[in-house]
Amino acid sequence: MKPELIREVAARYLDEWIALEVTETNGKGDPVRGVVIAHGKDRDEVEDAIMRSSAKDIMTFYNGEVPIGADGVILYGDFPL
Repeated sequence: MKPELIREVAARYLDEWIALEVTETNGKGDPVRGVVIAHGKDRDEVEDAIMRSSAKDIMTFYNGEVPIGADGVILYGDFPL
């Protein structure tokens, strides 16, 4: 699949968990573009897809109001914080 801007992916998948293989960051190291690995309402299913993926740098986030008790953004890989 072709890398897309994260904001374009987010516009398609409202109120879902989204996992992206990050392909581009900005000058501060923030993810800008990526390839969708998985998306859906069930966080566990999205995380299962991540575990099956060979992607190295992955960003997972909930694209909506974050459910109580959940983390809103999860980064896997080498991102400068």
